[in-house]
Amino acid sequence: MERVTIGSAAVTLGETTFAHLGRKLGPTAVAHDGDAGASRYQACYVTAGLRPITYYFETDEMGGGERIDQFEIVGFGETSVAEDQPITHHCHKLPVSVGAARTNRGIALGLTRKQVEARLGGPGRDSSGVIIYEASEVRRSGDY
Repeated sequence: MERVTIGSAAVTLGETTFAHLGRKLGPTAVAHDGDAGASRYQACYVTAGLRPITYYFETDEMGGGERIDQFEIVGFGETSVAEDQPITHHCHKLPVSVGAARTNRGIALGLTRKQVEARLGGPGRDSSGVIIYEASEVRRSGDY
């Protein structure tokens, strides 16, 4: 399982719903775009301060429009490097007391590339000068 924690909100990808996230971080609009295989749902939160950080949470038809299966952090003055650009621009402002995001693998803002790769067990891939780290998991239920 992959988890990211922001303040009191622990998001387990593939399990946590937008409703649960809203109860922990505050209500925000969930934007929707596309249909069928191109359907996307997205919510965002932004930190307070002079250099705000934006957190995007997203799901597609596999998450049923409810269970978050993707997460992205976009720093102040930066743009998203995700293949699909953000569809929501109305982000809920987080209180100053909410700390920086961190994952269950020990990834947090401020780490060097070498530190991130050591925690993830390998390198990311270069996409137009931006390093992207992706994880996929093959689950076997025993039923074929």
